[in-house]
Amino acid sequence: MIEKLKEEVIKKIACGEVIFRPASCVKELIENSLDANSEKIIIELKEGGKRLIKVIDDGYGMDKKDLFLAIERYSTSKLKTIEDLKKIKTYGFRGEALSAIASCSLLRIESSTKDGEGYYIEVKDNKIVDSGLIIRKRGTTVYVRDLFYNYPVRRNFLKSSYQEFRLILEVVKNYLLSNYSVSFQLKNDEKNIFNYPKANSIKERLEMVLGKETFSSLLEIYLENPHLTVYGFISDPERIFLPAEIQAIFFNKRPVKSLVTKRAIYDGYGGTLLGKNPNFIIFIETPPEYLDVNIHPTKEEVRFIDEKFLYDFICQGIREKLKIEKDLEYFELSEEIKDLEEKKEPLLIEEKKLFWQLHNKYIFTQIKSGFCIVDQHAASERILFEKLLKSESLEKISQPLLFPILIELKPEVFSVIQELKEELNYLGLEIEIFGENTIAIKAIPIDTFFSKEDLKELILEIYNNYKEIEKKPYEKRRELYVQLIACKGAIKANQRLNEREMESLINQLFSCSNPYFCPHGRPTIIKFEISEIDKKFGR
Repeated sequence: MIEKLKEEVIKKIACGEVIFRPASCVKELIENSLDANSEKIIIELKEGGKRLIKVIDDGYGMDKKDLFLAIERYSTSKLKTIEDLKKIKTYGFRGEALSAIASCSLLRIESSTKDGEGYYIEVKDNKIVDSGLIIRKRGTTVYVRDLFYNYPVRRNFLKSSYQEFRLILEVVKNYLLSNYSVSFQLKNDEKNIFNYPKANSIKERLEMVLGKETFSSLLEIYLENPHLTVYGFISDPERIFLPAEIQAIFFNKRPVKSLVTKRAIYDGYGGTLLGKNPNFIIFIETPPEYLDVNIHPTKEEVRFIDEKFLYDFICQGIREKLKIEKDLEYFELSEEIKDLEEKKEPLLIEEKKLFWQLHNKYIFTQIKSGFCIVDQHAASERILFEKLLKSESLEKISQPLLFPILIELKPEVFSVIQELKEELNYLGLEIEIFGENTIAIKAIPIDTFFSKEDLKELILEIYNNYKEIEKKPYEKRRELYVQLIACKGAIKANQRLNEREMESLINQLFSCSNPYFCPHGRPTIIKFEISEIDKKFGR
């Protein structure tokens, strides 16, 4: 029998449309604050938003009538007619956001249209249980307590407090990037995570968030067309050393996922990326009628009216910016020979050697049946991996640095490293807290080759793998740490080695229990029979 759903059931379903977890709740509340022309937004959390989400703004407040209407479903100040759907200029129009929050939490809203007298309401199960007058400044404060308290199954599916906090952090970061003229403060469990003041430009805000070093590695891009404007920053292809710290796309200031735009950015680099991931922050402005922002319940995805044009426009614009005519190709042998002749360098060097290094990357050595090629980085990685994993004494694997290396981290990365530093110390990576969001590396594992950039990259890799690391028992975590340390601390490709160093590397490799593969599973050595060479030459 088909029956019409009861109102309370409809509201619970609506909750699922926009409120999936604490981060989606924070997203809706920040958007409301921005639509109210707030100049300052403060977000306070407890237990990663599971126990409390508090959002304070100084925007246009609500009077008593609007406050009571705000929690009613399909009530909004952003739409009047169906035509307004085609030209949305605000972050949202759904009236059910606050209604959905009210159906799955203990909600309190305080608001005032000017300094002085204001109103508050307290809501439980979408019913107002208390209301009254208060004295407060202009703006609105929303308290969301015990999210999903009445949905035990959904609450059980929430991640750890830290994981939920990380998701909120990403949400807040997106909005503070696209709204540089608004100050943002974030606190979690009474700890101040960041406090970014208003900025005068997107450049100034980006430098605050990314730091001077990362920001200086970005190239500014501006593309204009009658239908859209693309503005932002992309990595200089010659300065992509670390894992991507930020990849953000905004349509009309709305943070979105756009596979078409991301693909266009990557393809715009041609063959210059060589497997690396660039940083990018791209702002796309277009008339609202060219965008469909309602293909996703929370507007995380949008669709442009002509996605092929969007792809071509961005891809070609980046290629022109980077002066890329076509994908990079290797030089032909004839060009290399010509280059050597110009430099008057001999093509063949008559010298008896046991080992040869090719392009400072591969080591050649002759054996009875032919020859071997060793990948120096993969070989060094395998050696370090087994050495660190087998060592049980901290004294044997740690080498103190004459001068500690100071590394400034983003708040979310600092928080993870602070939590893991004791475990990393036992692997020879001695870390001390130096100040707010800054660590000092005082010792590194023995026989490793770490520059400051390598160490920063290692820290970011540990942070990026934290989700996987925290689930595992200590022995498995230790193995993951060692794998990352070995990868970043090994001899690098393009690192010149003398014959003695090559010989030592190969001797150590064949002392390993598994010399044929690096910890990631790539081969360390490839063997060629002389018969294969003979066949190639028709012998």
